Amino acid sequence: MVVCAQVATCLSRHSPALPKTTPPGVSIELATLDGRTTYHLGEEIGLVTRYRSTIVNRYLLETAICPKYLATADTFNRQPGKTQPVGVSMGCYHYQPPRKGWGEGSETSVLAVDTRRVTLGNDPVELWSPGYLNYSQLGEHSVNITSHRVYPMDAPPVTATTVPESSYELTSNTVHIVIIPADADWQRQALAEIMPALRDRKNSDPHACQRLRDLTSPEATAVRTYQLRTDGPCRDRLWFRTPLDIQELHRLFRNPRFPVSPEVLDQLAAGFARSAHPELDDWDNSDLSFEEYRVRFGDSFEKGRRHYTDELLGLLPTKTGFAARISAQTADVMNRSLRQTSQ
Repeated sequence: MVVCAQVATCLSRHSPALPKTTPPGVSIELATLDGRTTYHLGEEIGLVTRYRSTIVNRYLLETAICPKYLATADTFNRQPGKTQPVGVSMGCYHYQPPRKGWGEGSETSVLAVDTRRVTLGNDPVELWSPGYLNYSQLGEHSVNITSHRVYPMDAPPVTATTVPESSYELTSNTVHIVIIPADADWQRQALAEIMPALRDRKNSDPHACQRLRDLTSPEATAVRTYQLRTDGPCRDRLWFRTPLDIQELHRLFRNPRFPVSPEVLDQLAAGFARSAHPELDDWDNSDLSFEEYRVRFGDSFEKGRRHYTDELLGLLPTKTGFAARISAQTADVMNRSLRQTSQ
């Protein structure tokens, strides 16, 4: 979430806004990563943006994917649905978990102030959008993106205390997307296609892991749980989001031989937040603004963290061997994090 201790972010937030103009010769193209325009309900839709300039050596592009400051945060404009800031919740921080082993250590954050600017020309500069589109309604949807990443060549540099705001604003083309039902036949076929990769412990195919995340069938829940329990190739790319997912994850959480990592506890906390506030799982069709959603989800997520941290503390005497050591480390990490959040 955006934290006002981030000096650069807060300075840009309170500075007077510059009038925005469209830079002559510059264009921005929006497309889906896989080129499709029809998706099944529940699939995450990756987007890519491509920047070009017909006038060479006149413009710079800030290529940082995680926005380091609100002044250049991209925005998804969705119809139907809400305008959605892209990656603003990540703020200026890059999270770096310095772990020696599974579940060990704690996450630290470092303020990123280095700029990653490139000169625009005829060859496109391609950026993967930070995040994915999710749709909870069937039918036709449209989306474009508004960007403030383009600067003149003489733009001042980014420093730890000064963040230049661009006077340029560009809006991309509109992408039209159709969402169709994720019927049982499609779910079975999709799962069968990726199972060979999921059975190979040496496989690191992110495409197969992503497709597993998209599936919502009971069979997919069983595969996700098995991947986590056996340290499968998709273990670090799993997302438990259906009610059955959370039920089975909680069952594994209580298993004496299962080592509970911070990531597992956080997935349960996210499930807690969505269960307590169903509108958080369907933000596009709620009456919540982005800021209201962020605050409400954050508060409920922290309550979920406390709930499952307390439960884990009660379970520690039942944990055995490696599971006991990792689970105790997780409980300690979460307790310290919760204390810092409450201060």
